[in-house]
Amino acid sequence: MTRGRSSLLAMATAIVLATAPVALAAAETPAGIHQAVAAMRKECAVSGVTRGASHQQNGIKRRLAAWLDQQLANEPADADPAALTERLNRSLGPIATDGSCASEPGASDTLGQIEVGIRRNGQLLEARTSIAIECGGDDSAYLYERVDGQWRRFWRGEQIFMPGLPYQPQTITAVHVSPDHGNAADGRLVMALGVEEWCASSWHVAYVRLWRTGLGQPQTTILDDSHFAFLSDVVGPLDGRLNGDEAEVELVLGSIDFDVHSRWAQRRYRIEGSEARRLDPIALTPANFVEEWLTAPWPQSSQWTEPARQDNARRWHGALRDKDGVIEGAFVGEAAGGALHCRADAGLWQVGIEFPNARSGRRQAWFLVR
Repeated sequence: MTRGRSSLLAMATAIVLATAPVALAAAETPAGIHQAVAAMRKECAVSGVTRGASHQQNGIKRRLAAWLDQQLANEPADADPAALTERLNRSLGPIATDGSCASEPGASDTLGQIEVGIRRNGQLLEARTSIAIECGGDDSAYLYERVDGQWRRFWRGEQIFMPGLPYQPQTITAVHVSPDHGNAADGRLVMALGVEEWCASSWHVAYVRLWRTGLGQPQTTILDDSHFAFLSDVVGPLDGRLNGDEAEVELVLGSIDFDVHSRWAQRRYRIEGSEARRLDPIALTPANFVEEWLTAPWPQSSQWTEPARQDNARRWHGALRDKDGVIEGAFVGEAAGGALHCRADAGLWQVGIEFPNARSGRRQAWFLVR
C-alpha cells in the first residue's frame, strides 16, 4: 500500500420502554387520563414547551397503556378493529384546550389530544396511541395475544422522557412480528420502525429497533439503531421485514458526497440469541460500500477489511475522526470519478474519494472493494 492510498476488500462475512406483561392494575378511566394531560398542559403554560418533553408525558402513556389493557382484555377473538377504534376514541373523548399551549399567537392548540388506533397484525391485535404535540404526535405501540379467552399485552414500544437527556418524539411507521411461537422459550421477535417527529425538513432521525419477547417473558432489546434519513413524505421510504431469525430494513441515507445528496441503503441482520449480527450485502454498489466503511465505527468497519490491511486501514479510518472516534464536522467527500472495474480481477472495483475539508491533510484516497 502506497502513501495516500487506502485499500480494503469487502469480505463475504460481514430509549424505549421494555416491560413484561403484568396483571391488570386498578381501573384506569378516561377522567384519569384527562387529568394527566391537564397536568402536562399546565406545565406547558409555564415553561412554553409544546413538544410534551416532560415527565408528565410518561404518566399519560402509562395511564393509556393500563386503560387499553382493560378495554381490550375481554373483546372477542373476532373483534372488528375499525369498530374498536371508533368506540375507544369516542370513550376517551376530546381533551379540553384553551389556547394557552399554542406554539405562537394565532397557532392551533392541540397539545395533549389523543388518538387511538386498533389493527390486526397477523393473529395479534396491535394498538397505537398518538399524543398531539407541536407539529405532530408522539406515538406508542402495543401488541396483544389471545390467551385463555382474553387479549393480553406482551409488548410495548415508545419513547420515554428522561430528565437531562434530549427527548425526541416519534411517529411509529411499522411494527413487524415474527411468526407465532406460542409460549416457546425463545418468544417472538418484534421490530418497530419509526421517525423523529418534527415540523419541517425531509431529513429525520429514523429508528430501527428489535426485541425478543413473549407472554411472561422479559422484553429484551436486541437492536436499537438510528440513522439520519431522507424521508421525502415523512413516513417513507422506510420499510422492513422479518423472516425467521433475519431482519431487513431499507431506507435512504444522506451521502457524504453532496453532489449525490442521498443513497439507498439496506440493513440485514441475523438474530443470534440476544444479538443482531449484520449480514451481506453491506451495500448495493461499490461507492455505497465505501461510504458504509467510512461512516461506521471501526469495530464494524474492521469486519469488512482485508486482514492484511487492518493496521493501515485503521490508522486511515481514525484520521478522519476526533480523539473520541467521532467523525469530523466537515466530513464531506467528493467522488474522484466513477467506480472503475479492475481489468486484472473481475471481482475488484476501485473507488476514489476526495476530502476537500479534511483537517488531517488526507485529501484523496482510493479504495479497492471486492
